[in-house]
Amino acid sequence: MKRLSLVLALAVAAYVASAPLASAATTHHTKSSTAKLHAIKADGEVVSVDATAKTATVKVGGEEMTHPVKGAAAVAELSKLKAGDKVHLTVMANAANEHQYISSIRPATGTTKTATSKKKSY
Repeated sequence: MKRLSLVLALAVAAYVASAPLASAATTHHTKSSTAKLHAIKADGEVVSVDATAKTATVKVGGEEMTHPVKGAAAVAELSKLKAGDKVHLTVMANAANEHQYISSIRPATGTTKTATSKKKSY
């Protein structure tokens, strides 16, 4: 009988000792995983792109920033861009307005001159 009591006491002690660890492990990353990002839209100029590393360096308001580029459409645009191109971009930021990544980057329209009209000769 003493042996059974001892086994039960050890089992209960082990269960109680492991219970706080299990609950701590399940809530460890809850705060960071529920943090929401918001979009910041901006116009800028491409300084450089690295399609292999999926990063872009863009100058916005006189400040250069380098961020990863995420999303299939945005990554596909990287190979089409070169230094000096004017772009519209969307940067995802956290609640503290810390930039996390570029979710959209595309050439700005209307910034280049095109010769579409021909003069008529009379």
